[in-house]
Amino acid sequence: MPRSQPIERLRVSPRSAVIAVAMLGATVMLLRLVVASQRVLGWILTAAVVAGLLHPLVSLFARKMPRGAAVAAVVLLTAGVGGIVGYGAVGGLVRETRKLQDAVPRRAAKIEESRHFGKSAREFKLEERSRRFMRELPARLRGGTPAEALRAA
Repeated sequence: MPRSQPIERLRVSPRSAVIAVAMLGATVMLLRLVVASQRVLGWILTAAVVAGLLHPLVSLFARKMPRGAAVAAVVLLTAGVGGIVGYGAVGGLVRETRKLQDAVPRRAAKIEESRHFGKSAREFKLEERSRRFMRELPARLRGGTPAEALRAA
C-alpha cells in the first residue's frame, strides 16, 4: 500500500500578514516615487552625460587658465554654438512654415476652381478650412498656448 504524502498547510501568522501588507505598500510607494521622479532622474543623467562629454575640453582649457574660468569658457562656448545651431534650425523651420501657410490656401483655391474637383472642394469649403487650419498650425505644433507649451516642456 503506497504511503500518502502529508498535506502541507500554509499558516499565516498575524505578524507575517502585517509584514506582507507593509511590504506591498512599500513596493507601491517606491514604484510611485520612481515614476514621479522619472523626469528629474532623466535630467540628472543628461547633465552627467553632458558633463562627461565636456570634461576633456574643460581639462584642455584648464592647462592655460584657472579651472573656474575654463568651465565658464566651455559653458559660454557650448551655449553659443548651441544657440547658433538652434537659431539656424528654428529660423529655417519658421520660414518654411510661413511659406506653407501661404501656399496651402492658394493651392486649395486652385482646386476649388478646377473642373474635376471644384464642386466637391467648394462644398467642403476647402480653401476656408485650409486657411483656418494653417492659421492654427503654429499653436498645434507648439502644443497649445505658450503657457501650455512651457508647462509641457
